Amino acid sequence: MKIDFNPFPELETERLILRKLMEEEDMYDVFNMRKDPSMHEYTDTRPDEDLEDSIDYIRRMNQGIDENKWIVWGLQDKESGRIIGTISIWNIYPDEEKAELGFGIVPESRGKGIMTEGLREVVDYSFREADFKKLEAFTEESNAKSISVLQRCGFMEDRRVMDQSPFDGKEYKMVVYKRTHPDLVD
Repeated sequence: MKIDFNPFPELETERLILRKLMEEEDMYDVFNMRKDPSMHEYTDTRPDEDLEDSIDYIRRMNQGIDENKWIVWGLQDKESGRIIGTISIWNIYPDEEKAELGFGIVPESRGKGIMTEGLREVVDYSFREADFKKLEAFTEESNAKSISVLQRCGFMEDRRVMDQSPFDGKEYKMVVYKRTHPDLVD
């Protein structure tokens, strides 16, 4: 398995363009998304405090993409042209041909099937193009919306783990969902 996200694999669905985040073009959308405390409710991340935090985030994510450490797609809403969320493939284990998915979407776009639409496209890309054999997603057990998205995308509960925030020591009861390549028997 060879991980190579260059050139960047832009994807498209009925309502979304999944593309690389651009510093100048997307910094305000990314800031508005990342400063919202609800985007961090179930994670051990913190809201961005200012625009520079979001610019730094875009730079770090793009550097990781350039180094093939991970990939982060900005979810551009076709109707508004705005970035409304992200989906990432990270914690890549080439020897095991597996990776972890991460995703988030702004509150006003939740409950409309948009994340399910984008995640299905990324899962398809992961198996078809990137040749992963297994995908995992960690979500807090009380995050019903995230769990629902994963289940609609064919993920099954695999195990439960405890996680602790490096910032404040808060404990998270994480449910790990997995999906295996459709050509493999799990």
